[in-house]
Amino acid sequence: MGSPDFDLIIGLEPKILANPGVYISNRHKHQTDPSFPKPKSTMEGVAFYDIISTGISKGSGVKFLCDLLGFPKESRIGIGDDLNDLSMFEEVGTSVAMGNALPKVKAVATHITDTNNNDGVAKFLAKI
Repeated sequence: MGSPDFDLIIGLEPKILANPGVYISNRHKHQTDPSFPKPKSTMEGVAFYDIISTGISKGSGVKFLCDLLGFPKESRIGIGDDLNDLSMFEEVGTSVAMGNALPKVKAVATHITDTNNNDGVAKFLAKI
């Protein structure tokens, strides 16, 4: 769900959280870290919530797929920039935070690369 109206979306959070069996796995960076600027237009981004079933996360998805395919944890790489990537970082041997990642994400990553706008993923992959 997304909208250019931050106040409208932020006001929905209590209603979302009142539903058993779901949680908010991600939201616009400004909603979790006010040091990130609030978009002034839809060209800069929108307020949003990723609403997920309890027990499901990027980490559980990575673990399930890699276990199914026989990829050991130490051979897995996860690259992310937001709080919903933290569960994925727990399931990989190498965790890479983008340069534009939230400070909490950078703090737990094993590596930090350039921003998404500056080809950070490609730069990291070229390095390894």
